Amino acid sequence: PQGVSHMSVWRWIIKYSKMIKSYTDTLEPSLSRIYHADEIFIKCKGEQNYYWDIVDAETRFLVATHYSDKRSSKEARKFFMKVKQPPVRLFTDKLPAYMKAYRKTWGKNKKSQDRECYIRLKADKDKRYNIIERVQGTIRERVKVMRGLKKQYSAIAILDLLIVWYNYIRIHQGIKTTPAEKSLIKLELGQNKWLSLINLA
Repeated sequence: PQGVSHMSVWRWIIKYSKMIKSYTDTLEPSLSRIYHADEIFIKCKGEQNYYWDIVDAETRFLVATHYSDKRSSKEARKFFMKVKQPPVRLFTDKLPAYMKAYRKTWGKNKKSQDRECYIRLKADKDKRYNIIERVQGTIRERVKVMRGLKKQYSAIAILDLLIVWYNYIRIHQGIKTTPAEKSLIKLELGQNKWLSLINLA
């Protein structure tokens, strides 16, 4: 709007990001619990940070995300701990951090028992990896135009709104609806979905 400073807009983003995320975190999606997880690079203050995300294969619902400045098994564990509904099957690439984090979070008594549940894919060869790659592509497209983020808290706020948009507002081309509706979350958001989410929050 005319006369509104860019700092006012920025404060609105931070405010409504927290508000909407607090609300959507209370909603319980109906998921297949067949998950695909991965991470991408995020540039913040000129340094490489990481954004981890995990998507449900059937509904395409982004189940959990995690922002960190390290790509370690400790951070992968923090990421997995945000998943409210444990996986019946999990696919990742061969990053060792995932294996260690999986064992500590959901692992059975013996490693051999985890093979049915946890599957490590060759990212450049296995078509099953395409599910998470499509999600990552959507996130990369949005982050790329921001030309690098300046502060971690604001990066998280922007990315949180991006995930809300992905789950609740954007029609997914593969499933012809939003991931939220596919996972049986019925909010009746109407035409102005952002305003409806703010009012619900």
